[in-house]
This record gives sequence, C-alpha cells and structure tokens, in this order.
Amino acid sequence: MRIPLTRTLRAPSRRLRVAAAALVAAALISPAAATLPLTADPAHAGPSDGMKVAARAHIDSPQVYWDSEANGFDLKTKVGSKAYEAPTTVNWVGKGWSARSGKSQYQFTVPNKPGLEFLGKPGETFYQAPILPEGNHLPTWIGFGAEAGIPAKRFRNASFSLDVLDVDGPGTFELFTTYEDPEKVFVNRLMSSSENGLRSARLVGGDHTHNTTTFSRPGTYDITYRAVARDDTSGKIIASKDTKFRWQVGGQEPAAEASPSLEDRYASAPDGPVPGTYTFTAAPKADKAKDGDDKLTTLTFDAGDASVTGTATVLINGYHLTDMRVEKGVGTWDEHIGPRTSDFQVVFTPDGSKPGKWISPKLGYGPGQQSTQVDSANGSAELMGKVNDPANTRLNTDDITLDDLGYDFSLTDNGNGTYKARVEMHDKSFRGYVTGGMMETPDSKYPTEEFQGTLVNGVWEHNEDDWLIGKPDAGYTPNITIIPHAQVRAEGATIKLDTPYTKEKGITHSGELTPDKHLSPSPSPTGSPTAEPTGSPTASPTEDPSIPPVCTDGRKLLDDGHVDLKMRQAGSGIELKMHDDSGIHTSGKPTEHAVADVAFGVRDSGVGKRGADQADPAFDFLGKQGDTYYALPFVQKRGLLWPGYKTQEIDFAKLKGPVTLSLTDAKTPEGAHFALAEQGSGFGGKPELRLQSGTDKTSFPVTFATHAHPMWVFTKPGAYELTFQASATGADGKNLIGEKQTLHVHVGKAAIEKCLGTGTETETPSPEPTAEPTATTDPTSDPTAEPTSEPTESTEPTADPSQSAEPTETADPSESPKATETSGPDGDDSDRDGSGNGGSGSGSNGDAKAGGSAGGDSIGALPRTGGSLMALGLALPLLGAGGALLLAARRRRR
Repeated sequence: MRIPLTRTLRAPSRRLRVAAAALVAAALISPAAATLPLTADPAHAGPSDGMKVAARAHIDSPQVYWDSEANGFDLKTKVGSKAYEAPTTVNWVGKGWSARSGKSQYQFTVPNKPGLEFLGKPGETFYQAPILPEGNHLPTWIGFGAEAGIPAKRFRNASFSLDVLDVDGPGTFELFTTYEDPEKVFVNRLMSSSENGLRSARLVGGDHTHNTTTFSRPGTYDITYRAVARDDTSGKIIASKDTKFRWQVGGQEPAAEASPSLEDRYASAPDGPVPGTYTFTAAPKADKAKDGDDKLTTLTFDAGDASVTGTATVLINGYHLTDMRVEKGVGTWDEHIGPRTSDFQVVFTPDGSKPGKWISPKLGYGPGQQSTQVDSANGSAELMGKVNDPANTRLNTDDITLDDLGYDFSLTDNGNGTYKARVEMHDKSFRGYVTGGMMETPDSKYPTEEFQGTLVNGVWEHNEDDWLIGKPDAGYTPNITIIPHAQVRAEGATIKLDTPYTKEKGITHSGELTPDKHLSPSPSPTGSPTAEPTGSPTASPTEDPSIPPVCTDGRKLLDDGHVDLKMRQAGSGIELKMHDDSGIHTSGKPTEHAVADVAFGVRDSGVGKRGADQADPAFDFLGKQGDTYYALPFVQKRGLLWPGYKTQEIDFAKLKGPVTLSLTDAKTPEGAHFALAEQGSGFGGKPELRLQSGTDKTSFPVTFATHAHPMWVFTKPGAYELTFQASATGADGKNLIGEKQTLHVHVGKAAIEKCLGTGTETETPSPEPTAEPTATTDPTSDPTAEPTSEPTESTEPTADPSQSAEPTETADPSESPKATETSGPDGDDSDRDGSGNGGSGSGSNGDAKAGGSAGGDSIGALPRTGGSLMALGLALPLLGAGGALLLAARRRRR
C-alpha cells in the first residue's frame, strides 16, 4: 500500500493515498424566520429569504430517515446532529478560502489531463461545494446519506436508493470523487442531473458521502429527490414523498427574514418615467486580491445619480442570483458565473415612494469577455422567464421490465499489468449497481480490491491503476454482485468465480439475472450462460442477526463502521467518550460508550506498504521504505473501522485557547509504534503528523468545533493500549484537565481472534511500552507545556504482517472459469455495513473567513470565540481548486 498524492473515495485500493484539505465539521445554519407565502414563481428575488441557511457546516442533504409510524422513508436536511424539514432550509454555497493556504475552496478547475471530460474542458472553472476544506468550514461541506437502522433486509436485495427526480435551475450539477496521478484523473461519479444513468445512488444505513458537488452556473436550484426500495415480501415499491431541496449557489447569503417576491416588490413600486441614465454592466473583476478573483465577474447597476438608493436584483437565465444594495446610485457584486455564457438581467426598485423602477434588457455574457453593458435608453424590458438547463430532464419512475436479462462480465489486462473489470447488461435500459471485488480466496468475506459503482446505459467499468503491477499472477479471484434499482423487475445476482485471474488469459463470464419473483407470468430467460454455474441460483439469502463481538475481557469490539473519540466539557475537565455510529452493538442505532468499555479491531484488510512515492521524511511515521503497516485511513472503507475525533459539543467561547488532545502512554508490540496523521494542506501536500508514540509528538491542539478523521497507523500486528487525555484552559484561566482514558486496539487477524477467544495470536505486546511518550500535559500543569523528553527511536518493523504463501492457480488458465451464482447479493450486514463514502479532515488550525454574507445568522450556531467561527466546507483532492491531498487505502480484505 503506497500513499500517492491525491486519492479519494473510490473502490478501496492497496496503497494509501493522500488527498488534501482539512476536514472539520461544526454545525452552523441560519435560524428559522417566519416564511411568507411564496408567489407562483418563487425563483425570482429573495426566494430563499427567511429559510434556514445550511452553510459553513457538515451537512447531509438529503439525509434519508425511516419513519416507523408511516412505515416509509422520510427525507430531511441534517446539519451536524440535527435534522430539519427540507422545505424550511436552503443549502447555500457561497465563497470561501482555505484558512491555511488562502486558496479558493468554492471553485473547481478542470485539470489538463484526461478523466473529467464529462464535466468540462481543461481550464474551465465551476462553482463547487468542496469535498474537504482546509482549516475551516468554508463555504459548506455537504454530502448525502442515510440514518443507521433503516430496515434494509425487508427490501429486495437489501437495497435502497436515492433518486434525483427533477432539477429546476439555470445549470447542471455533478456529484463525484476523484484522485489524480501524473497522467490522469480517476473519477467515481456518484450522481448527475444530466446523465440519466446517474440519477440514482445506492444507499446503506449509517453511511454518508463526502463528495465534490459542482454547478455549471450560479443561481437558485430546486432539486427534487426521493428514497425508494422494493419490498421483498410484497414486491411493491416503497418510496418517500417527492421532496424538494433548495440550493442557492453564489450570491448573497439569504436573509434571515422573509422578503416579498421580486414581482410583488416591483409591482408595489410607484410607476413613472425611467431615467435614461441607468446601466447594467458585466466585466472582469479588476481588483484581484484573493485566490480565484481572476475568475470573477463584477456585476454593476449604476443609476447615474448619486442620490438614488434601492435594491437591484440580478437574474441569471431567469433564476434569482443575488440582491445588490444600491447606495449613492451604485450597486455591485463580484460573482463566479461559471464556464458557460448566460443571460443576465437586473431589476431595480428604488426605496420609498420614488419612481424610477427598471427592468433591464437581457445581457449575454460569458467568462473571458470584455466589459458588456445594457442601458435604460429604451425604458424597461420584459421580465425574463426561467430557462431551465435543457440537460435537466425529469426521471421516469415507471417500472422497467427487461427484454433481455443477460449480462457479460470480463476482467482483462490493460497492457501494463493492471486490469479492467467490466459488466455489460444486454438490455441497456437496466438501472442498478455493482459491488464486489478481487478476493484473496473465493470465500473471503472482504475483497482485497473493491468494486463499487453504478451502471450507466447498462455498463459499469473499473480501471485499476497499479494494484497488480509486479504481481499479475497473485491468484486473486473476482466476486461480482449486480443489484437492480427498485424500478427494475429483476432479482440481483452474486457471481463467485473460482478461477484466479491472470493477465495472459483474463476472465470472461456470461449469465442471466432472475426475473422479479413477483412478476406473473415470469418471462423466460433468453439464451444460456457461457460458463456453467456450479450451483443453482437460490433465493436472495437472509442472514440471522450476528452476535455482537465482545472480547474475553468484556470490552465491546468495534471493527467496522464510523466511531469518534468525542471531547466535551464536563465538570472541571474535558471528558472523553466513544461515540459509536457503527450499530454493531445496538442493532444499527448510534450510541455512546466509555472509552474503557470498547476495543478497536483493525482487520488485515488495512495492511499497506510504504512505497517509493512516500520517500519524503513526512511519511516516516509509516516506517521505513518497503515496510508494511496497518492503517485505518482518512476515508471510510467497507470492512474497516473509521475512527475520528470531534469537539462539536464544546463551547469554545468559554475557553481561552484550544482543546489539547494528548497521548500520555502507549503500550505496543515490541518494536512497533502508533501514529495519528492528518491530511496535508494543498494539492500534493504532505501528511501532518499529530501523534506518534515514542517521540515528542504527544499532543496537538484543536482550535474550533470540529469533526475530523485522521489516519490511525500501527506498524505491527498485535495488542496496543493507547492512553489519551483531553485538556483546555477556561476563560477564567483555570486548567480543565480530563481523566486519562485507555483505548485497547487489536491489530491483525490473530490479535482480534485472541481478543475474542477464537484463536491464538502470533504476535504479543511487550509488557512495557516500547516507545514511552512523555505526556505534554500534566494534570497539575499547563496543558500546553512542552514535552520534557527526547523522542525514542523506533525499532525497525518486522516482515510483512499479512504475508502468506503465494496462492496457487486452481484451474487451468485455458478452461472457462467456474462460477457460483445466487439470485441476490451475499447477505452482509446490510442494515449497517456501508460502501464507505467517507472523508476526513482537521480542525487543528485556521482562522475563518467568509464572503458574501447578508447577515443571516446560523441555525444551531455554535458559541463563537473572539474571532468568527466558521463551520466547514469540504475539499477533497480538489483538482486545481484549493488542491487536496488524501490518504486513502489500498488494503487487503479477507
């Protein structure tokens, strides 16, 4: 497992990648204000004023819930831990810059390399809600997801989806994740308003995404979603109400108080002659003080009379963009208008009872153009109607009955030792998903290299970039699950092939899905598979609830899903608790544990190897070149625990300075060490080491309310005991010292089995810590005191902890692969097990800076320090726009 620069959420890979930006998550969103009844066309003028503004925060919108009383789905906007009804909120994507580098975090520029052709041409810049921010929460950090505990096992194939039904707005939007290497950009497209095959995304309870969201134009968007599944018993569709979510892209922050519509405001203004001095101008921004300003357009209304005051509303393709306050006859706004030419119009209404209202002619303008102007010489024009981007078509929600149930799967060499996996359905109207991966053995529970994606026009492809280079005959076998969307009247299928892949021969397999068992009469299959299955298809399997894993010492084992080391004020100290969203011990429900009551399990699927592209000393926490290690990475991956930390419940206004998290003790296997690292700043940045046992890296500050996911590294398998302590200084100068809490971590298969009493461990921890860090915080002293000891040099790690005998080929390469097919995905813990669209970040530094605020407060706003506390924005490996660097993992899965 190497850590190349910039890797984000895609099928898990064997090497660790770094992709950039600090991930933080506090919850800011504007308070509710009484909302006036909207006119028939709410897209004009302050249409979002009075709505709760979701911005500068960790947001899931939509977030899918299960309404047990209504026995169905419900869609809301989730900000932090609070849920809001969708019609009452607006997702605002304003301007924002990194607190560390000062780079723009609201612009996404297409790099000059292949991979993003679906988005635009190299050099084109789009508005974005970034996947990860750096040191703050700007402009917003938004994904989508589903609450834990949704009863997925009652659905066909244990699957449910989020659908984009309709988009009403001036442009298109795309949701995706990326990582970049020197030659190309690797993209995982999640959803799209312009690609029908990507109007749906598969959800897993308890999971959420961190993704880039781009818009081709700024303005007001209404995006209609639904959550949908098919009941496995009755065969009927289960769907939420069609739910509209408002987005305001660019422009001023919507006002806290509701305002009259543009039409009402204009109609109520007095009639009278229009002065011939009015102008409306679009021109490149002259003052380029901040990063990204070279891409901005200055929009100006000039009355030609310094005594004129009022409001000028700017429309883009007929949709509300922003209101400009006119003082001394002039109103201006700097905006990123996107890479497309658009029609702009300004509507001016003077203050009070003065005449002089004006609707300007349309002004066509695009990026790179020189100053363009229209005037009032001919009086007022007609109000421009909304022009929805023609790519935004409505999704057809009728059932889909396939004429041909066949599919073809292939695994072929790309010519450089890597492979291409491909699934093609015979009927291109098929909608659905692919999961699975390359398995170390056909019966492995977790893949070594994961497959995951959406079939577009009946086709799914996965191009691996480097996993098999140098080991094309490693003996891995593919396992593929095809999951139809709820609309498709067919059962899913899992194909387990028992012939190892080789680049010389490759693998091909053809088969057929089973018709939906509720169809009557069932259509006959067309043709026969080219490879004979070793068993007959069976009904979609159901799995008895597994017994939650508990170690022999009574600690609850956490080895998959999302957890956080939570810090909060309690009494005279800063308390540490383990927040648990994994649902492992609570039937899918979130809970909280004492740290001493749980243990982490790090599976062998977290094994990595330090590669040549991590030669920089910043990566020394991984060990020496060629050394193997275990990692819980920055991004959530199926089959691995995803631990973070959070300070969202702390009132920083009552503190003097940061909260400090310290590693006061570490017991490790002999010669091993533990490390905690955050993603580095900027594109191509280096990881930032926060903690490492045996060194002077024993504490780090958290400067604002945040939710972050650093990388946890363990250089050898075995048992670890990590003792943490949180501390701060109160506003009154008193030290707030929390109690020390020891976390037990069992690394590797043997250590986990020993913990559970189901096996023996080959590695044993040393009785005393091999690397005894000196705590930076003494309970009786200043928590920010410097460490008093020199770092201890780490011992060289032993051989690959995951190494085993080289697999042998189980079949003659010239023979057709044998396959076991079942009609339905393998029964994993689908009520809680996720695809892992996670992200990470850091709240350890950065001052907040905001742009374009109209003064709306933030709902659920956290107490602020002396400066302006901003919530987060999400900037993944932001190709060209603020950059990013993400350690994602290529891991072995069993």
